[in-house]
Amino acid sequence: MKRRKALKLVTLSVGSLFALPAWANGWSTQHLDHQKSLFDPEFDALLAEIVDTFIPQTDTPGAKTLGVHTLMQLVATDCYDQPTRDKFAAAVRSVDEHAQTNFVKNFRSCDAAQRLAVLQSMEVAPNTSEAFKMLKKLCTDGYMKSEYALENILKFEFAPARFHGCVPQ
Repeated sequence: MKRRKALKLVTLSVGSLFALPAWANGWSTQHLDHQKSLFDPEFDALLAEIVDTFIPQTDTPGAKTLGVHTLMQLVATDCYDQPTRDKFAAAVRSVDEHAQTNFVKNFRSCDAAQRLAVLQSMEVAPNTSEAFKMLKKLCTDGYMKSEYALENILKFEFAPARFHGCVPQ
């Protein structure tokens, strides 16, 4: 009885080994839909300007240069449930609304000082503070987890290959 079970298991294993390459070759990037964003290009441009205001480019690359806005959209698309995703989108759009009420132009048309003033006013506003904190946290997390920040700011080494022996050679 145990031999039959073992024989079935071996047959199934060998058969799946032959079928695995054909199954794996059938995959392509067109089958993966994680590359599609739920947000439109206008939203992407607005979010890029927001993260550029949070962490502007100086002698180090800014958040926009490192593509933090793309990461934020991927996190919102892939990791958040629908209510949280809606809250994220509303927070981004509320930045544009604040700029419209304060300076009578959209956020992307404002200069750097006006953009900073809009974000500072949103930080202290009671009705937008939670959503604003989510945007700020996603931006700083995305920046600090970028390859540039890990290597140059945090001095992170993925796989250090050192040996500090105690015996002189």
